[in-house]
Amino acid sequence: MRSGMVRKVDELGRIVIPKEMRRVLGIKTGTSIEVDLNEENEIVLRKFSEQGNMPTYADKLVDVIYSSYNIACVTSDNDTILFSRGINKNDVSLKRVDFDEVETGKLSRVSGVRFGKKIYKNSYITKLENGGFEYGYLILFMNEEMDSTTQKNIEVLCRFASDILE
Repeated sequence: MRSGMVRKVDELGRIVIPKEMRRVLGIKTGTSIEVDLNEENEIVLRKFSEQGNMPTYADKLVDVIYSSYNIACVTSDNDTILFSRGINKNDVSLKRVDFDEVETGKLSRVSGVRFGKKIYKNSYITKLENGGFEYGYLILFMNEEMDSTTQKNIEVLCRFASDILE
């Protein structure tokens, strides 16, 4: 027996995703949805993330930062944590982060990031962008303030990652 909602296809081939599903998944007007077929010829809908299609680079970026600097970090789009190191991605909430204020390639302190049980005193964020297209964000979690050399090194890594994400 299947559970789920039944929707009719209109004359243009569209279906309506139920409001509750859109709310739970954070799908808003203008959100890109990836449409695919699986091995059983079933239609699969996924919230599209350009960065999610570049797992090698985004995953490697957090891996390099965590292993080189021992800084917990995540990559994300506006509302979904994609990759994480040193922190459980399910413990991070981005609902209060103002992504409009984030600069490309420059680490800025950020407030509004919520954590599960662990509290970090300092958080930093930068935008991963190339040619005006946003691929996502890198967010770093630290207890102490970041020194200027580490900050510059991580900014260079982020600019490099942005350059190859095309």
